Amino acid sequence: MIQYGIIKSIDYEKNIFKVRLPIFETSEYPEAVVDAVLCYQPGNYNGYAVDDIVVLGFINNNITSPIILGKVFKGQDDSCLAVNKASSIRVADRAELPLDSTIGNLKYTDIEEAVKFTQDSKSEINPLVKTYIDELFNSR
Repeated sequence: MIQYGIIKSIDYEKNIFKVRLPIFETSEYPEAVVDAVLCYQPGNYNGYAVDDIVVLGFINNNITSPIILGKVFKGQDDSCLAVNKASSIRVADRAELPLDSTIGNLKYTDIEEAVKFTQDSKSEINPLVKTYIDELFNSR
């Protein structure tokens, strides 16, 4: 069974979303709310917010075991854009990061300024570090 629901509250740390299921509301149960979990890859957050419309699946068709399968994009803003958060990342070959990426508290512009300062002061940046920085940000 697949149904639409509306997010009422979110506990990101426990991955618990309170979701209202209008289809199950009756005069006896004016607001049917269940605790659902989000199906996602660890470290990937996709801008879920209160009042978002989500698509729910139910494990073994059991209404007490809902899982959020996705979000219905309303096209009103860019909230569907994914943000990846990771404490560590392992790359087999290479990775290209957008210029607005941050590594810890460092932004591309911080690294670029450090390299420029090193070049301006006629000192030499470690070639291994420079190669790493250039590859990390695709020599931008």
